[in-house]
Amino acid sequence: MTRLSPGTIIVVIFAILFGLVGAYSVKAYLQPEPVEVVEAPTAVVVPLASIDLEPGRPLTMSDVMLVRLTREQISKRGLPNEFMSNPKHIIGRILREPLVKGESFGPTNFYPEGFGPSVAQRLRPGLRAITVALQGTGAVHGFASAGSTVDVLFRAKSQSNRDLPETTVTLLENVEVLAIDNNSVPGSQTSKDPQTVTLAVTSEQARALKIAEGNGIFSLSLRSQNDPTRDEDGGATTLAQLLNIPQTVPFSSEIYRGGARQKVTFRDGSVESADPATVTINRDPSRGVVPAARTQVSNQANGR
Repeated sequence: MTRLSPGTIIVVIFAILFGLVGAYSVKAYLQPEPVEVVEAPTAVVVPLASIDLEPGRPLTMSDVMLVRLTREQISKRGLPNEFMSNPKHIIGRILREPLVKGESFGPTNFYPEGFGPSVAQRLRPGLRAITVALQGTGAVHGFASAGSTVDVLFRAKSQSNRDLPETTVTLLENVEVLAIDNNSVPGSQTSKDPQTVTLAVTSEQARALKIAEGNGIFSLSLRSQNDPTRDEDGGATTLAQLLNIPQTVPFSSEIYRGGARQKVTFRDGSVESADPATVTINRDPSRGVVPAARTQVSNQANGR
């Protein structure tokens, strides 16, 4: 067996070492330099007001815009760190305070869900809230709701003792509905046949409603909130006028017999009504006796 000399062993060791150093150098040359990874700022979706918003009405989809912003951009805009991020929790809610275009929404901006401003808060200066009764489909079959703009129609009952036929008149125009029954949330769905409506009216209009109350039926005519026109033909209309039927004018006579007086109303040559005779004190002061019976006729048709 051949024995290696110490010199040979040293040469072999150095050769191995040089080989390892060379292999490491080649590997280091071929391996690419590490790339530093920089994370992009995280963006979140922020619902913002798409226009200047006034309080008191439910928000719609067109009132909200969705914008992706980083935390740095949110800070630069001056927006609060806490905001409502889900549009479903915003649309349909009612603002309690105005919002400027580009502002975010927070829970404190809204009335509690299902609630809105009170009737007193919605009254403009100079107006009063008054409630009148409705019948049947008087509220436009449920399409009129709080916040709607309406005309008020009044259908007067026929009253023969006042020569008043059944008549319909546009009593009020362009008034705001504050509540239907007890529902005062603007735009909310109401019953198809509500019992009452609360309106925002002037003092004069309130008196007119109370004068008419009990003498006929109120109903509503829905109109656009952007329609300021007035009804030039809003005067009283009777069925005879609507059907173009000639109308006969009644005339009344007051008949005096002795100390009694009786009022009789005629129409088309026949007696339409006759009041019971009443005793009148009509003595001649110079003679102290009741004058002879006389008849006084007043024709309301021709003014005689």
